[in-house]
Amino acid sequence: MDKMCRENIQSIIHLLEHISDKEYTTSIVHLNQSTIGKHVRHITEFFSCFLNGINANKINYDLREREEKLETNKTYTIETLQRISDEISTHFNQSDILFEYNFSSDSTQSSSLLSSTLRELIFCLDHSIHHQALIKVALIELKKEYLVKENFGMAYSTIRHNLRCAQ
Repeated sequence: MDKMCRENIQSIIHLLEHISDKEYTTSIVHLNQSTIGKHVRHITEFFSCFLNGINANKINYDLREREEKLETNKTYTIETLQRISDEISTHFNQSDILFEYNFSSDSTQSSSLLSSTLRELIFCLDHSIHHQALIKVALIELKKEYLVKENFGMAYSTIRHNLRCAQ
């Protein structure tokens, strides 16, 4: 699983290396004025929460930093993503972990449940793929979709289904 996450992160790094700073920060009409940078920040912070959570033995994605520099500075973001990719391969081991969450607008309604680091890494990968699909919408609007592979932002189950249908 860590290999798949690293490949996923590397696909984002590859994209960032091939778009301009302006394209990274351009508001996209079809994404409610969001930017590629905002989606990459979101992906980056979820993986960071995962890694920080391993050290603390609990993960809470709601408490991510929301670091604006990740939205606006491609070089910094590429360096951060590369560090995350490296850390996933060296720090990952499957174990139990506490997952903290709050699915209400009331800040006192926090709950927790026992999860595993593997399950949370799978969640981060799935979450990343979801946001990559939104990034692909941005690339289409910018007429830059050729910069990513056809399967960028596509769930592995969909890729397998499409391959079966093509046979």
